[in-house]
Amino acid sequence: MPAMKMSAYEPGMEIAFDPEARKVTVAFRGRVTTFPTMLENEADARMAAEAYCRELGWNPQPRPAHPRG
Repeated sequence: MPAMKMSAYEPGMEIAFDPEARKVTVAFRGRVTTFPTMLENEADARMAAEAYCRELGWNPQPRPAHPRG
């Protein structure tokens, strides 16, 4: 089974999890990295990938609240 795209966050940042290999691949600001660690599930893959991107300078911004009309 091919890797499943999980999320796109900012231009050039993408996380993909391959459930068969239990590996996560991260594209971030021109770098593409596949983690050597086997991860149990998509949630663990997302947490590991986001932590990696934060180490490289990603600063997730909270989404603006929608005004009530």
